[in-house]
Amino acid sequence: MSWSHAPAHFTSPDATYIVTCGTYLKRPFYSLPTDLDLFRSQLFTVARQHHMLLHAWCILRNHYHLILEARDALEQFFRHLHSIASIELNKRHGKPGRKVWFQYRETTITDERSYFARLKYVQENAVHHGIVMAATNYRWCSANWFAETASRGLVKAIREASLDDINIPDDY
Repeated sequence: MSWSHAPAHFTSPDATYIVTCGTYLKRPFYSLPTDLDLFRSQLFTVARQHHMLLHAWCILRNHYHLILEARDALEQFFRHLHSIASIELNKRHGKPGRKVWFQYRETTITDERSYFARLKYVQENAVHHGIVMAATNYRWCSANWFAETASRGLVKAIREASLDDINIPDDY
């Protein structure tokens, strides 16, 4: 019998998820600002093509977190995103065929409290990893966009959300 080494994905369209994905062997393939810019652009483009609504994102050199509303199949979205991202990054680095992305983990978000805490976690991830002191200063995450576009009440609710009860694998 053959066993898959990838986590099972029990997803359905029309749900909201928090997703974490890491690079192969946690290598910092996205260390250059131009590479982070490229991946962010690819993320937005592929999300549009697959009818995904991004609520929050944080892209770091060896992993990323998303909160997205899936209106299409998640598996095809990630297959497409990781394929084009790997091909282009490897062209830039002169490393054709190199494995860039590993697996992704998704969790369905089912209630408002959980949504607020996870949104805060994603937006604060660059702070969590010691990259910046304020999330709004990290240009590859949604914190600044959120602060400028969300209602004051929602911004306040996210800022006050507790992270105590969430468990998000983030050993990068």
